[in-house]
Amino acid sequence: MVGVAIAHPPESLSIDRKVALANAALIRLFHVAGSGGGVTLQALTAAGAIVETALCSSNIRGWLEVVWQFDNATHQHCLLVAGLAAAFGRQLGMSRADCQRLTHAALLHDLGKSRIPIAILNKPGRLNTIETAIMHEHPALGHAMLGGQGFSEDILTVVRSHHEYLDGSGYPDGLTGTDIPDLVRLVTICDIFGALIERRSYKEPMPGVKAYAILESMTGKLDMDLVHAFRPLAELAG
Repeated sequence: MVGVAIAHPPESLSIDRKVALANAALIRLFHVAGSGGGVTLQALTAAGAIVETALCSSNIRGWLEVVWQFDNATHQHCLLVAGLAAAFGRQLGMSRADCQRLTHAALLHDLGKSRIPIAILNKPGRLNTIETAIMHEHPALGHAMLGGQGFSEDILTVVRSHHEYLDGSGYPDGLTGTDIPDLVRLVTICDIFGALIERRSYKEPMPGVKAYAILESMTGKLDMDLVHAFRPLAELAG
């Protein structure tokens, strides 16, 4: 297995530099995974530490402003979601260990996209039926890629289940209600919000207030207690 050795970034680094380090770590994680190599826990811990350190010295808006500058849509999205998840965990008063698990899960949630054709990942506009079916394979792909590598069951579950909805309308397993753990519910909210506010060459980012309104409209699909707790973060990100 190939690892990524990145030292814990010093506090003195600018937010731009910390985000750049996080992006570099994420690029290598995806490259290793996409090439058929094993992603190590050491590599993930290093990338997560960069995200957490950056957010300790800046607010979520500062993190997002820098992340929005990156061109690669998948990497930008994973960094957006990881930053949102780390900030959400802190806002909820989660323990340091739980915040780390949440951040790590968010960084890896879309790892399976490293095995999805670039033409589908970067297609501007709506995917057709066949392309959608291929895209929907990424949670199971990511879960299979990380299996047996020493990652916790919590992280593996987030990678596989972050597109599941409480009403059973999600994928790949059609889980419902209590079958969906809290960590998954947290990342799913951050994932949807991140997708709505991300910047692409072919679309303007959605304002945070409008993106949050969409989360609120998803009654029955999302955990509304968590959605309401997410509101202050959505306002900061807007």
